[in-house]
Amino acid sequence: MNKKILLVFILSLAIILSLWAGCTSSPSTSPTPKPSPEDTGSDIEKESPEALKDPEAEDEKQNEKEEEREDKDPPYLTQEELEKIQPNELGEIMILMYHEIGDREDTWERHYDNFKKDLERLYEKGYRPINLNDLIDNNIDIEAGHTPVVLTFDDSTAGQFRYLEEKEELIIDPHCAVGIMKDFNEKNPDFEMKGTFYTIYSAPPFRQGNLVQEKMDFIIDKGMEIGNHTYNHVNLASADTKTMEKELARHVKKTREYLPGYQVRSLALPYGGIPSAPEEPYLYSGEYQGTSYKNEAILLVGSNPAPSPHHKNFNLNRLPRIRGSQEQLDQWFDYFERYPERRYVSDGNPDTVTIPENLKENLKKENIKEKEIRTYSLTGSD
Repeated sequence: MNKKILLVFILSLAIILSLWAGCTSSPSTSPTPKPSPEDTGSDIEKESPEALKDPEAEDEKQNEKEEEREDKDPPYLTQEELEKIQPNELGEIMILMYHEIGDREDTWERHYDNFKKDLERLYEKGYRPINLNDLIDNNIDIEAGHTPVVLTFDDSTAGQFRYLEEKEELIIDPHCAVGIMKDFNEKNPDFEMKGTFYTIYSAPPFRQGNLVQEKMDFIIDKGMEIGNHTYNHVNLASADTKTMEKELARHVKKTREYLPGYQVRSLALPYGGIPSAPEEPYLYSGEYQGTSYKNEAILLVGSNPAPSPHHKNFNLNRLPRIRGSQEQLDQWFDYFERYPERRYVSDGNPDTVTIPENLKENLKKENIKEKEIRTYSLTGSD
């Protein structure tokens, strides 16, 4: 009996000593080895700084680099695209001239339904609007295969821009020029709201005198322009130099009352009147009572397309326009149907000038500046 008790005591003591040893032993200080690239299948080297980078951030940087490369490397047309599009950036450009947009059709008035049809016709035939200042700057940025067109509006008539009051809110009259252009742009976003309004101030521009500020702001906010048409619609062919300076500078001053700091850059001649040679320099620049003006382009009334700004015959001091009448529009649309090689066709890249090889002697290289000239020949044309 005593032996059994002694045996139980010895076994119990052994268990207690074993448990005490396990609780008091210190843990191992050896670090757990990291898996090697071979173990994980990763290409990241151990302790490499690259391993600490955010993959999403790296992707973003890579995308930015690719976008920068695309910006620096302009998209050139392939031979197949050249054959199909046949760009000619020495071709002619229509500058259309409108006056009143109203409810009848006359020499100086276009019915609002017909003005809408004009935009539809231009769109269907591959024309896309640019501003007159784009022509001055030789910055024609439209899709490849399309043709620029400039819309101009003289005299700031009521039918060009009118507001209506509806349920105590102002809305743009859908039958005025701006309303028609706005609606057409909303349906066809690639036909931008571009145009130059040659205002006069003998009466409130576009009438509705209490709304002139809203109208001027809208025109500029939408990317359109204001041009000089003299303050009082004066025929400059018979004006003396003091009258010329007064009329042109007062126009600029009044425009800046609505649009502070605005640069009026072009002049549409009232009645197409060109002063004699000694007075002509005052068309381009002058000053009256502390207000100076500078017109970089002079627009005529005369009825034909303008040369390309790359062409040797291009002259900013004599830009012809085409009256927005049915007869004139039919004539010039038909002209370009019969002579498509005379039409300006864009290569889609504002930094290059692409033309048929056989026309390169017509280039006006001082106008091209930093643009790259590209010539091409059609397959089998030699």
